[in-house]
Amino acid sequence: MILSNYHQAINNRKTLMKTFSQFLKEAKEAKPPREVLDKIEKAYARKHRGVNVDTSHHEKSNTIRLNNIWIPPDKRNQGIGGRIMKGLTKYADKQRQRITLNQAPEKGKKAKLQKFYKSHGFESNRGRSRDFTTRDTHIRNPKE
Repeated sequence: MILSNYHQAINNRKTLMKTFSQFLKEAKEAKPPREVLDKIEKAYARKHRGVNVDTSHHEKSNTIRLNNIWIPPDKRNQGIGGRIMKGLTKYADKQRQRITLNQAPEKGKKAKLQKFYKSHGFESNRGRSRDFTTRDTHIRNPKE
């Protein structure tokens, strides 16, 4: 009985060590947010000619700022913007970071753009619930 408890303790220790080793490996492989965001931007630019995604990362506030998404008129309404937002929000949630942006719609597209951002979890940053840590007009906090 004592011997089997000893073997069980050794096996548990090996399991814990393996988990810790995996943790160290993951920590070494972790990339800075700016590097990941650059890869996301370049990937969409390569896959969809003319598409421009511009982001920045602010370490102090742990925030990703979406500066610009531009999709050429001939490529609109194909779901490209939705896939970009899905990728950014998934990354931000995984990193526990919020995303901020300023809405700058083309003429006559304001309501459609507000609906688009709302569908991806963004909320207007004004009124009683205004977050004064940013000047941006829309905020999306990380989902758990």
